[in-house]
Amino acid sequence: MTKDVPKVLIVDDKPENLYALNKLLKSLEVEVIQALSGFEALNLALEHDFCVAIVDIQMPGMDGYELVELLRSNEDTATLPVIFVSAIFSDEYHHRKGYEAGAVDFMSKPFTPEILLSKIKIFMELYQQRRALQQANVVLSKRAIQLKTSSQVSQQVTSILELDELLKAVVKSIRSQFGHYFVGIWLLNDRNDNVVLRAGIDCQGQMPSPDFSIALSDQSNSVAQVCRSGESCLIDNMGAKTEVLSPEDLLPPMRSELVLPLRVGQQTIGALDIWSERAAAFDAEDHQVLQTLANQITIAIGNALVYKLEKDLRSAEEEKTQALARLNADKDKFFSIISHDLRSPFNIVLGNAKFMLKMIDSSSKQDLQEIAQSIHNGAKAAYNLLENLLTWSRIQRQDGLVSHLEPIELINVAQAARDVLGPLAAQKEIELINAIGAGLWVRADRNMLETVIRNLAGNALKFTPRGGQITLAAQAGSANGQSGFVTVLVKDTGVGMNAAVMAKLFRIDSQHSTAGTENEPGTGLGLIICQEMVQRNGGKIWVESDLGKGTVMQFTVPRTVPPAT
Repeated sequence: MTKDVPKVLIVDDKPENLYALNKLLKSLEVEVIQALSGFEALNLALEHDFCVAIVDIQMPGMDGYELVELLRSNEDTATLPVIFVSAIFSDEYHHRKGYEAGAVDFMSKPFTPEILLSKIKIFMELYQQRRALQQANVVLSKRAIQLKTSSQVSQQVTSILELDELLKAVVKSIRSQFGHYFVGIWLLNDRNDNVVLRAGIDCQGQMPSPDFSIALSDQSNSVAQVCRSGESCLIDNMGAKTEVLSPEDLLPPMRSELVLPLRVGQQTIGALDIWSERAAAFDAEDHQVLQTLANQITIAIGNALVYKLEKDLRSAEEEKTQALARLNADKDKFFSIISHDLRSPFNIVLGNAKFMLKMIDSSSKQDLQEIAQSIHNGAKAAYNLLENLLTWSRIQRQDGLVSHLEPIELINVAQAARDVLGPLAAQKEIELINAIGAGLWVRADRNMLETVIRNLAGNALKFTPRGGQITLAAQAGSANGQSGFVTVLVKDTGVGMNAAVMAKLFRIDSQHSTAGTENEPGTGLGLIICQEMVQRNGGKIWVESDLGKGTVMQFTVPRTVPPAT
């Protein structure tokens, strides 16, 4: 029978008696199930939910009394109402024995059909009332679960603002409260061409690998279908839908699935995906409850996304503020350098030029040569300062100093720097050694690399006394947290420096300039420019020094292989 009607169990070892009872019960809207023995009746009682059982007492193998005692001893059948019918055992003793065994009524044959039908109707009504109460309890239980889960999700909405953490907490709450095998939340990616599993949990508390995705255009997948249409999808028997995809095939074959859209206005942003190992596990009440939760999840996701956007905007604003502060500090320092350091060499030039004009007639040739040399030195110092300022300014611009990376044999660049500085080293009686061997290739901008080596070696010349030594060296391997690089070293036997001085070397906001061992002037910008150029070539620069013992300037540059010939 397709209609859900109460079931009546009739038990008798004589088929003719079963036939008569079945014929009598046809006037009622019930499903009659027959048993020819106590053993058969016991098995049927475990399989079906009967509203009443009509049992004959005298049966071979297991009589009616034994059957009822066994029914009463089982938790699933203990409340089944039993009516005994008997033509032989109709005296008061057997009536009392039947009641003691657990029967609710005892009728002697022949009985009045209307009386039996009346009793059956009463048990039918009691059964229907019990079923209605059970269904009401299920609804109340679902409502209680909905309220509890909704409360948890509401708390998570207000207390968890990181999206991934929020989604994990939500799926965990839903799975633990509803008991479904798997709960997952899928969200569309930024390009709206894939749906990504952002959070999921199965009955064992296991989370499938994150970021598993399916194509939005996948016609066979229920999640993709819901995200395209914005309408929910219910599959009651997945056994007939063999193409259904489970995340990375981590889940065993499921029997039913409910997929609900996550919508913001008219836009679908993802789906709530729920799996069950039972067929037809989701009814209309489940659908309503879970859609309400899906709507809450959408609000939570919206809040989390707004929080992330605000956080990113605040972070970007802070970065801009800090960058602007650095730019202002650099600008102030830039103008300070111009106003202070550029004034000194021009004072020398102007002062000596004025003196020369006044004393030109009375001065000797040697005096004039000394004045001219002083003017020349001042002009040169001013020129060098302007060159460094312009180079530094170009580096700061986005479209300023452009690096052209190419394979370079390091020994050649080091030798070019040595050739330029050789005469200065000779004047100061300093030995300048290029100890870099052949065959060591790097990838860098040739002009920048030569400028850095020449600047570092020039500094070493300034701070190394006569008779000292400067060595250009290189070593391949890891250094200062970098692998696949070559470390270039400029070592001197000069005056060295303390930690306080070293801390200021690469900072424009605390520019440090010291005269050399023979009062050679400096701008304080050379090392800052070197740092910028090293970083443009992908390396790092640092210093090691002992006061009174010498300094080692080091920087890294990416290593490469010789170009093919």
